[in-house]
Amino acid sequence: MDTYPDLPPIYETVVHMLADAARRSPDHVALEMGAESLSYAQYRNCVAGFAAELIDAGARGERVALV
Repeated sequence: MDTYPDLPPIYETVVHMLADAARRSPDHVALEMGAESLSYAQYRNCVAGFAAELIDAGARGERVALV
């Protein structure tokens, strides 16, 4: 019988994927542009802060698309 490598987990949303990556590898680079970078923990904190701002602005229960 063939064996296959473990596949990455399937996530319900991108937010769930980010939360898992931040939990597993908080200090790994998530985003990089030139000499600047953010770790998964820093990125998660930015996303959480932005989500809190949207909620404060009245976006409760809504889906929000950023373009």
